[in-house]
Amino acid sequence: MNQEPEKASHDTLASDQRGGQPYHGQETAESGRLALSQLPLALIAHELRAPLNRINGFLDLLLTEEGPAEAEEEGRSQEQRHYLQRARASGEQLYILLENLLCLLRATGGQLRLSSQRVLLEELIDSAIEELEHTARLRRLQVEKRLPPDLPEECRRLRTDGQRARQVVRNLLANALAYTPPGGQVTVEVAETRLSAGRPGVVLSICDSGVGIRPEALPHIFEPFYRAEPPPGSEQLLEGGASGLGLGLSVARLLVDQLGGTILVQSTPGSGTTVSVTLPTLT
Repeated sequence: MNQEPEKASHDTLASDQRGGQPYHGQETAESGRLALSQLPLALIAHELRAPLNRINGFLDLLLTEEGPAEAEEEGRSQEQRHYLQRARASGEQLYILLENLLCLLRATGGQLRLSSQRVLLEELIDSAIEELEHTARLRRLQVEKRLPPDLPEECRRLRTDGQRARQVVRNLLANALAYTPPGGQVTVEVAETRLSAGRPGVVLSICDSGVGIRPEALPHIFEPFYRAEPPPGSEQLLEGGASGLGLGLSVARLLVDQLGGTILVQSTPGSGTTVSVTLPTLT
């Protein structure tokens, strides 16, 4: 479980591609109210994360320190253990929602700053998968990572903001898990690519066997708070998994833009969705 506090950073990688302005503009509040840029977001983030991390930590202890046999000895039934798993999965979803809201507030208030560090690609993917393991287990979904054995060494390392890059992958995984019926599969694939001027890059593709996205919804999926309705007839297949505020994809695109990459979505109703993110490697 890698829910780390957000670290202060001073090294900005890149400004927003829309002219370096805060995301969706920075508007002052009405007279007598604080502007977003004046909000103490670091303090707010700490006060919200701390109790949630404690709750998730204690649930992890209950779930990892005893298996089903030990739970039976202690008088806890399989049903009670299932309730613990559901609570822990809900904690994962709440943490993602909190991080996305804080990221959007920072961007809107002009407070989003990105750091630059060396990041191992495989560790980045493993960390994002681990943070959603309870959600995947609860929904009976298989998450698989595929890195080709001949992937060049230069594509296995990135110079990026590790925390924000992990948030991108986590958001895309969470979205794939939410729109894939129980028993399905989500795959994270990696491939080499070339960016402008021949610079090396890497493509991370999150592919799911889910219900897909209706064609008329595709132009809107990156809009904040937009939630696409599942294709007709697929609602019951999802068993209530497709919930949320509609921030995952919009925040992912915001961060990918800031990290100097691109994001593309391809989807066929009834066949699944593939979201591909291209990022520069360590050069």
